Amino acid sequence: MYEREVKDYCRRAGSLLACGRAQRQRFDRLTRQSVQEYLQEVPGASWPEVEQTLGSPEEAAGAFMESLPAGAAEHWAGAHRRRLWLTAAAGCLVFALLVGIVVFYFVTKGVVIIETETTIVYDAKDAPPATAPPLE
Repeated sequence: MYEREVKDYCRRAGSLLACGRAQRQRFDRLTRQSVQEYLQEVPGASWPEVEQTLGSPEEAAGAFMESLPAGAAEHWAGAHRRRLWLTAAAGCLVFALLVGIVVFYFVTKGVVIIETETTIVYDAKDAPPATAPPLE
């Protein structure tokens, strides 16, 4: 009945959760289940009444984080920091690569000279004569 409101509520609360995708999906599922149960008890309830029963998204996220095992929040915070660090390192690497390409084309003025050397090897029977034939 209030799918859009529940989705928005879960999105706002989910942004405050320091956990993985599986835990966020579990939070969403529990929230939807709570809303359905409340609407079965009070069929004509408006969304503000439902949200008042659930509490603010901040309260719901805090209560859910407290229900997780000890150390889970620290684990996910560390994983988030690692992901941010790796993303920043990858961005710096791409930036350095682009700067290197620009500098290379600036120094070479967009022209790359490729020098090749060809060596021809003949078989003894196909080899041209060592001296020119006498002129007649």
